[in-house]
Amino acid sequence: MMLLNTTSYAIVHDLIPRLETHFLERFPDVKPTIRSLLNGPPVEDPIEIRISGEDVDQVFAIVDQVKAHLSAIPGAKNISDNWGARTKKLVVRIDQPRARRAGLNSQDVAVSLQTVLSGFETTDYRKEDKIIPVTLRSVAADRQDIGKLESLNIFSQLTGSAVPLKPVADIDITWEPAKYLRRDRLATVTISAGHLPPPSLEPYPSAEPLPAMRMPASSSTDASSDRPSTKKSTTTAIPTR
Repeated sequence: MMLLNTTSYAIVHDLIPRLETHFLERFPDVKPTIRSLLNGPPVEDPIEIRISGEDVDQVFAIVDQVKAHLSAIPGAKNISDNWGARTKKLVVRIDQPRARRAGLNSQDVAVSLQTVLSGFETTDYRKEDKIIPVTLRSVAADRQDIGKLESLNIFSQLTGSAVPLKPVADIDITWEPAKYLRRDRLATVTISAGHLPPPSLEPYPSAEPLPAMRMPASSSTDASSDRPSTKKSTTTAIPTR
C-alpha cells in the first residue's frame, strides 16, 4: 500500500487515470486499485456480483457473460473474480488392475512421484544448533518433461522391483481454478469491478441491466452496488434503536 500526498485535491481525479495507465503499461501483472482517501469503512470494489451454483463449469460460463457485459459499461475497470487465474494440474490416473498385476499399489506410485517432483526427505544434517534436511529429488529437466515422467520407474515396496509408470497409469495435464470458494455449500464466484470517476460532475448514465441468461435451477445471482462485506461492517459499527 502506498499513500501519495498531492499539492491540491483538485488534481487527484486527473492523477488517478495517469497512475493506472502507468501501472498497466509497465507492470501488466499488477491489479492497481487507486482511489482518493475515503472516510468510513473502506470500499475495495464498489461493484460486486456473486454467482453460485453446483456445476463449476456452468458457473464460469455465466461469469464470462457477466464480465463481457461489465466491460461494455462506460467507466467500469479492474473487472476480476476472486477465484484467480487457472493453474496447471498434473493428473495421474492409476489403472488399479494393471498396477496390482505388476505388484504395485497407489502408495508406491505416490511415494515415487513425490520423490521425483517434490522431493523425499531422507535424513537430517546437523551443524551446531542447526538442522538441515537432506531431500532426494530428481533434476529440474526430468520434473518438467511429461515424457520422462511416463518412463519413471515405480519402486514396489512389496516385491522390491521397479516398473515404469506408463504401463500402470495415464498422465494428463488439466487446468483448474487456483482455489475453490463456497457459500451455502455451493460453488460461489464473486465478480468485482471498480469505476472511473465521471469526467464531469454529472454521473454516468445508468447501465443496461444484465442480459437474460439461461441459468440452471441450482444457480443464483446476487448483485450489489456496494461491497457486501462493507455493508456488514457498517451495520455492525452503527448501533440502531
